[in-house]
Amino acid sequence: MTNLPFTIYTSDTILNSQWSEPTWIVPQLIPTGLTLLAGRPKSGKSWLGLQIARAVGAGEEILGQPVERRRVLYLALEDNARRLKERMERQGWPAGLDVDFLLASDFRKQVGSLALKGKYATAGAQRLAKYIEAMAYRLIVTDTLSRAGLGDQLAHDEMVTALEPLQELALSLDCAFIFLDHHHKAVGDTPDAVSHVLGSTAKGALADTLLALYRKPGEVEAKLCATGRDIRDIALQLCFDDMTGCWRLLGKATTIELTERRQEILDVLATLGTATLSDIAKSIGQDKSNTSKRLADLVAAGLVRRTSHLGIVAYELGDAFDEAMAS
Repeated sequence: MTNLPFTIYTSDTILNSQWSEPTWIVPQLIPTGLTLLAGRPKSGKSWLGLQIARAVGAGEEILGQPVERRRVLYLALEDNARRLKERMERQGWPAGLDVDFLLASDFRKQVGSLALKGKYATAGAQRLAKYIEAMAYRLIVTDTLSRAGLGDQLAHDEMVTALEPLQELALSLDCAFIFLDHHHKAVGDTPDAVSHVLGSTAKGALADTLLALYRKPGEVEAKLCATGRDIRDIALQLCFDDMTGCWRLLGKATTIELTERRQEILDVLATLGTATLSDIAKSIGQDKSNTSKRLADLVAAGLVRRTSHLGIVAYELGDAFDEAMAS
């Protein structure tokens, strides 16, 4: 039999081997790889990005999770040094943290763009990648993706060409790239971390983790929804402290009005265990569009878990439902 030049794994090898767990920058929230932290303008995502950088650079707790101290590179492409200092002093940054900053003017001169030319990385992108490896940065926060010169965000091919090498770089170096990004204008009341990202759907599809910050104008409380390949869908209720410029965890955002229709969905899943959107809509006698919206609400609240196997998306009762039944 001719040996083919492929590296393959048998199903038994995969099932019987011990595979390493994800490396967490923030446990259960931000693993290594490519993360998008998106929200509407003035929602407080820049404050959160800076707060995460401080916590990781100091080895402090962030949003209820203790983190290991690691080196951080912060690409501050929107704020100048004076504004950064004001924000850092407001957040109470101590001296001696393992956090380095690259400002917009220096980024333009020394890097220029993170996009690719054809299939080849720009010289600046190559230099940045080598610098990240040499300095052993484990977290790179970029504020914002639109200022990083990644190309037309509405163009699917350009986003794939730009983001795929960054994702591969992050995974190969076992570090995390967090790009602060924007939500599009048509964001409704139902959280959807994937489809609400501004621009091409390729951005949400390529990201290993998506964090979506939902905050209404004038309100101090917000919801942070997270989804990804290595994390369960979760929703956290946060509160912004204007005095310290920091977000504070209030708890899991599990409070949701259990309307008759939402309760019908929970009852169906309690009976079936796991069901597709079509099965659920048929069981409760409702159209798929409205059922999908109600499922999104229940997923954001942690009452329902979204799963995918062999390309088939299904739903089952989530951890918050079990906790609610136990209490």
